Amino acid sequence: MKYRILPVICAAALLLTGCGSASSAAAHSATIIPASGTIQMNLQSAGYKVSLADTESVSLLTATNGKEPPDFEGVLVMRADSSEAITQQQSKKAENEGSIIFVRTNDPEYGNIFITGTQKALQDAGITIGD
Repeated sequence: MKYRILPVICAAALLLTGCGSASSAAAHSATIIPASGTIQMNLQSAGYKVSLADTESVSLLTATNGKEPPDFEGVLVMRADSSEAITQQQSKKAENEGSIIFVRTNDPEYGNIFITGTQKALQDAGITIGD
């Protein structure tokens, strides 16, 4: 399982180092983040290799299309019981060359969540990130 998660975590780390300000051109009017089971089903239906790991306090879903850049598509969704597991600002969205990073902590609707991935993979997962 480490071998499937490692490329997505590496991609997420690269994306975090290149974060800029939020791009209003790519922003949608509403944020929609389905349940992990729905995201998993959506991605598997679209041909992604999906891995889901759950512990008592953290759920980690990773998925890739198995291709190399520039055709690579991938997504990572981390949900945590505590905000300490998500070490980012209260609310943040950034976009870098078609990849999105979205973080919320102590959010009334989504709790503590960290999402990163390519625009297409997020769309395939049924995730919409708004303003």
